[in-house]
Amino acid sequence: MAKDYDFTQSEMSARMEIAHVMNRWCRAVDRCDWETIRDVFHPDGHDDHGIYKGGVDGLIDWLSERHKTISRSMHLIGNMLIEFADDDNALVETYSFAFQRYSTGGAETRKAIAGGADLGDQEFDMLMSGRYVDHFQKRDGRWRVLKRHVLFDNSQMLPVPANSPKLGSDWFVSARDKSDPIWDLREKLGIA
Repeated sequence: MAKDYDFTQSEMSARMEIAHVMNRWCRAVDRCDWETIRDVFHPDGHDDHGIYKGGVDGLIDWLSERHKTISRSMHLIGNMLIEFADDDNALVETYSFAFQRYSTGGAETRKAIAGGADLGDQEFDMLMSGRYVDHFQKRDGRWRVLKRHVLFDNSQMLPVPANSPKLGSDWFVSARDKSDPIWDLREKLGIA
């Protein structure tokens, strides 16, 4: 039976590293940082995202193509339950919420995420909730995803009204690439 409290220093360290990997996943997807996606998984890792099922290289190809028509993306993670099978294997269940704005175009991607329904060519926001259920494995001292299952709970697609509020021209605005302000701030602090 899994222990619910009184974690050892080693277990606390593992939990923090696993949570860090999940946070890196979120930033990588939202900033289209495909090399960090590669680092979240073991080289022989497998992902089952419903639409995509396969290895890490294929996942990156699929994500990079799919995200060409996503102008905004934000993944939030919540409850995370980490259960250790042994010193090198853990089952990690992470609740998630994703917000994505789909621009016009990309008819094939739009149809795939809508379960075959035709969404037309209008901008829309997709709100999705679900869970990542991951087999994390520790190899060479590093925890990474070996096998991921994305479990979907709810999805909504909402048309973006033509008169929706616009972001201010003098605001810091997210970008889906290396022009996002986070990269400049990381470099200034010597983190990059």
